[in-house]
Amino acid sequence: MMKYIYKKILSILPVGLFIAVLSFSSCEELKYIYNKYWIALISLSCLLLTSCDYADGEGEASANAVYMETPDNKGVLPFVLEPEGGTIAITPRLANITGQEVTIKVEYDKSVLDTYNKKNATSYVALPASAFKLSDGGQKEMTGGIDIKVAKGDFATQAFVKVGKLDEEQFPNTEKYAIPLLITSASAYTLIPSQRTVLLLLNRPLVTSVALVSGYFRYKPANVWTQPEWTIQMSAMYSSLSRSNLTTAFISNWAGSEFYTRINSNQGIQVKNGRDGDDTWTQVSLQPHKWLHISYVHKDRTVTVYVNGKVHKVFPTGAIWMTEDSWIQVGNDGYKNDYLRELRFWSKALTEAEINDMLYTPVSPDTPDLRAYLPLTKEAGTKDLVAPEGATPVEFTGKIEYVENVKFPSDDLVIVEK
Repeated sequence: MMKYIYKKILSILPVGLFIAVLSFSSCEELKYIYNKYWIALISLSCLLLTSCDYADGEGEASANAVYMETPDNKGVLPFVLEPEGGTIAITPRLANITGQEVTIKVEYDKSVLDTYNKKNATSYVALPASAFKLSDGGQKEMTGGIDIKVAKGDFATQAFVKVGKLDEEQFPNTEKYAIPLLITSASAYTLIPSQRTVLLLLNRPLVTSVALVSGYFRYKPANVWTQPEWTIQMSAMYSSLSRSNLTTAFISNWAGSEFYTRINSNQGIQVKNGRDGDDTWTQVSLQPHKWLHISYVHKDRTVTVYVNGKVHKVFPTGAIWMTEDSWIQVGNDGYKNDYLRELRFWSKALTEAEINDMLYTPVSPDTPDLRAYLPLTKEAGTKDLVAPEGATPVEFTGKIEYVENVKFPSDDLVIVEK
């Protein structure tokens, strides 16, 4: 349905307007803009804002443009790679329906990854071009680059990236790999400079143990007092999200503004900050029996709530910092047979890219700015792997057991046979 609406709208809109509406994520938003005659206003705004880095030109070139379509137009595409390998589609496309066949060249370009790592403080390693093939969906398979055709009367096409089984000695699981691709040319029309790339982030399966908890944890981060920025992370799967006053995490004995959270299925996550009200909830519904990778990022007097790597809401809070008496609590008496893993506290505000970089994978205890780390595996138990030797910074109240051979990434609880 979305593709149909885009095709109809784009057949009558100039590329300038198309680019302006790229930032809108739903059919309703597009229809609202179109029906309320805000087209001229949006086009003018795009001309005034330097972030609208789009095609210009005269004649035929100004009526269309070439770009790489990715979720949220961020140039990043997660690629879940099974042990035997896998295939993923990428979508080079045009802003408008074309009146002629267009050939788009897509090539491997390591500089795309270098730029991403530098910008986002990540450390992905480029998978060599020899480790995968590019295909047009037919018999043609190429290494390093491929020409993809958009047929006359259409506006999009697909290419396929095929990765075989990766040798663990050559490509160890301790490294995180990515495939950087770039549109380098097109036989017609202008390339949109800011949307020529796609970075495939390889997610390789992880099998680990997780904690099944009825109760709660309290832990004290090491050497983190009065930090102006912080991030609290946890992964949870709740047996029910209809229990009252079910918290995810909160800080006790804080300084400055309050940090206390609640969670339910209908309203999502609450950042209470001293008061209640509908506006203190994310208003994004959540499901029980699904893994929720939750991050709270405090910076510039706000708390940003991420769930499964996506921003759910930014809350104004005022400054919140730790004292020598502060503890972080995860869970409360309402926890009954809920799964928990990967409890972390960072003395920095993680970026969205950093959060997604380690969404379900364990981290090294030696990672800079990591001040508390409870993997909650059978091997680690309830130990904080960052705590100084001899310290006892973790308290657990309740019942805990461990479930082994749990596979990630997965939305559901997947237990594999080993």
